[in-house]
Formats: sequence, structure tokens, C-alpha cells
Amino acid sequence: IGGSESLIAQASMYSLHEPEALEELFEGLHYLVFFVSLSFIMCTVLGLYHFHWTGNAAWARYEAQGLEVTTAANKSKDLEATRRVLEIPPEFSNPEGSLMKEWSKPDHIFQAEYLRIRTRFIAECEEVTLSEDFPFHTYLQKRASEVFSGMIKITPYDWLATWLL
Repeated sequence: IGGSESLIAQASMYSLHEPEALEELFEGLHYLVFFVSLSFIMCTVLGLYHFHWTGNAAWARYEAQGLEVTTAANKSKDLEATRRVLEIPPEFSNPEGSLMKEWSKPDHIFQAEYLRIRTRFIAECEEVTLSEDFPFHTYLQKRASEVFSGMIKITPYDWLATWLL
């Protein structure tokens, strides 16, 4: 203002002995923060998109196959067929929580896990009595969307802090 150097230029001359050094550092930092934020947003959006299409299709397929097997087993009183669908061999257990072991499971193990969770949810629901054809897949979709929207929710305080920075 009035022809004098800016505060950043004065601080840059005092600390780095160059008038534009701090401006260049701040510009580089600005670009770094921007691209890190952009990368995070893109990864989040692409991850949610992938989860929606692959997870949703798998859940729908597991539910349809599971209902088909349990309905046929209930009609014929063949509990062995239901046991075979819900069976998970011990070599597929993952007590240590390894991601590689989890990702390398075959599809029939994921189906067995899904159907076990579904069966237990229906059997142990205390608030209302759920029928065997309860749309657990739809319930999971709605519940997952509520959880994700709660995680991503941006409050007015977040907008204010972003604006002030």
C-alpha cells in the first residue's frame, strides 16, 4: 500500500534474503493442498461409485440365490442344502484381519457370510417380527447410504473454516 513492499515480501527479505521466495513457497503449498484435496475427493467418489455398483449387485445376487435355496429347503425339509450354502470352511476364516486374505476369498464365501448375517439379523430382530423374505439387501443399501452421508456431511462450521482459510 502506498508503494511499500507487502508484509510477505518484507518477511521474505528478512528471513530468506529474497523478496519473492515466501510467495513462491506459499504458492507451492497452495498447489500441494489443492491436489491432495482433489485426490482425496476423487478417490472417495470413485470408491463410493465402485461400492455402489459392485457391492449392490453382489448383495442382490446373494439375496436372490439365498432365498431360492432356503425356500426350496424349507419346502422339501432338506436342511443339508441350507447348511451347504451357509458353510464356511476353516481355511477361509480371517481372525487376524488380513486385507489380502479378505480380498482373495472366493465369491461363495462372501455369499455364505452375507447369508449368515442376513439370517442372524432376521432371527434376532427384537423390535418387530421379520419374515424370511425380508429385503435385507434394500435395508443394507439404505443403512450404508445413511452412514456414508453422515461421514461426508459438511456442516456450516466446516464451510466457515474453509472460507476463512
